[in-house]
Amino acid sequence: MFEGFENTYKFEVKDLACSRGGRNLFEGISFFLNPGQGLVIRGPNGSGKTSLLRILAGFLAPNAGSMHWQGEAAESGFDLLPGSTHYLGHSPALKPFLSVRENLKFWQKMLGGAAPLEEVSETTGVADFLDFPVKFLSEGQRKRVNLARFLVEPLPIWLMDEPTAGLDRDGQKTLKSLILAHLKHGGIFIGATHQDLGIAGLKELTLGKRGGKC
Repeated sequence: MFEGFENTYKFEVKDLACSRGGRNLFEGISFFLNPGQGLVIRGPNGSGKTSLLRILAGFLAPNAGSMHWQGEAAESGFDLLPGSTHYLGHSPALKPFLSVRENLKFWQKMLGGAAPLEEVSETTGVADFLDFPVKFLSEGQRKRVNLARFLVEPLPIWLMDEPTAGLDRDGQKTLKSLILAHLKHGGIFIGATHQDLGIAGLKELTLGKRGGKC
């Protein structure tokens, strides 16, 4: 499920700025991540944590700034990154009337992944409800399914918005072990959270103040 990523997978952000609804959320955001490094984004509600993650994922265009991936600058629309990132947002990227297995097969086919679903389900703790429709699952179970989605096809950048939300203590341990394995194999992790993930060595970026560098 995990594979080593090339040392050329380097990610740099320079002077990003974002405005929503006529209000400046942040400006001057800069950071650099090498393979195997992670970043935690912190800040009060409304400071732009989710907007920053959506910019990094290619869902939003910034008002200013640039991103560089593998030495290349992202073009208009930031189309370099979507094929290299897994994104976990507040809304589950799952079809509620399909089973967990069917959802994972859908993502596997769309991403071209080949990881064995049985192994993925055991690793993420979804094996006991693999054939249940997603609509019957709890919030924490759906979060686990989304984590399983990250494993069906290895991609170098993981973007997670409040990844611990809805997870019990065991689920948080699973999340931590998955992030650590991803970093160990040269992946990059960026997460917005109010919680301590318990992972040493992560860089930190705090929004809600003028500029931001780490």
